Amino acid sequence: MVYNTLSLSDKDLVKEEPVFLSSSSNPTPIETIFLSNIDQAVIFPVETVFFFEVSPNKTSSSTLNIAGIVKKAVEEVLLVPYYFMAGRLKLNDETKRLELLCNNAGVMFVTRFECGGFSLAFMTNHAILDGKSASEMFHNLASICRGEGLISNVVNNDRTCLRARTPPQIDYPHNEYIKLVKTSYLASSFTSQNLTSPSPLNFAENYVHKLFPFTSEMLVSLKEEATVKCSTFEVIVAHLWRTRTKAVFEKKQSEDSTVFFAVDIRSKISPPLPEGFAGNAVITAFATAKARDLINKPVSFGVKKVKEARESVTDNYVKSVIDWLEVYKGIPATCNGNFYVSAWWKLSFGELDFGFGKPVHGGPIVGGNDEFVLLLSNGKNCERNRGIDVWMGLEKGKMERFMTYVFEI
Repeated sequence: MVYNTLSLSDKDLVKEEPVFLSSSSNPTPIETIFLSNIDQAVIFPVETVFFFEVSPNKTSSSTLNIAGIVKKAVEEVLLVPYYFMAGRLKLNDETKRLELLCNNAGVMFVTRFECGGFSLAFMTNHAILDGKSASEMFHNLASICRGEGLISNVVNNDRTCLRARTPPQIDYPHNEYIKLVKTSYLASSFTSQNLTSPSPLNFAENYVHKLFPFTSEMLVSLKEEATVKCSTFEVIVAHLWRTRTKAVFEKKQSEDSTVFFAVDIRSKISPPLPEGFAGNAVITAFATAKARDLINKPVSFGVKKVKEARESVTDNYVKSVIDWLEVYKGIPATCNGNFYVSAWWKLSFGELDFGFGKPVHGGPIVGGNDEFVLLLSNGKNCERNRGIDVWMGLEKGKMERFMTYVFEI
């Protein structure tokens, strides 16, 4: 079964003036935080939304004060260890690097429905937090709202442990990144200190967006077909890579097809990152093969490529990435039909409970492009072998071809 996704526009929403939440616990004088090269490579906004229903044992009026609960939790508790979240990104004119200015400018403050259900939405920049760090922050906020306080007071925002070496030592080609032509990219609109509202929900008319549910049984079948020992992530990435290549590279099978994905480096580098590290601790790994090989060979071919890509991320490789980014700057090379897979289902967003039960839906708000494929929790259970919802967008003709292949298991 395939689910069409519905697009929202500004006309579907009733907006109020944003309220900015701040904390008296912010440092004085104003602190400027160094952002690592890994942070600098992912300078783009991330918007996330969660929808909650009123649980059967509660009335619709029980959520009347949810906005007040969240507001108090953010101002009085969360922004003490997470004070930097009330800051702003700023371009240093001398170094041409982004920095995080902890000026307590404030966090934009949510929506309740007539039925008593409510939604919580968050907007930040990926340069400030990676997925794991964001998940930890959200769970801290949920715990505060439940009256249980912070889960952990350990939030380490010092990213200097990921500085480049002097001089830089680049030991690998790093084709997973492309060089930035102009440093002005760093000063693009979404880093502006004047940004006070989420980005418009624009979806290009030539793209079709769909949600493809993979049950736990389907994932087991994929693993059996792979014939090699592999993780759920490895097999679903290999399957989507192969299927998408059939759709996108149908008439250019002699070209290379590449899939990118994030690898957590917290346990891969030496010395390991400190407990509670709040910056970006992921780098881009990639697997490349000729399109014709992916199309004509079994899924095990792609699985082995993905496994090799994950295993190649060693301490030396990570340091080489950081040094390459120091010299060339750069962003993930998602272009020419290649794409990035993001495993949101691993981030436990579906377990958030603000005192009214877990969300019926939670995930990113994404624009109209075909460069990102998102793996989301289907929200039906939290077991290890749960199903996965695959969200993606493609041009109409390519999507039609993709749909004929995607469930061929």
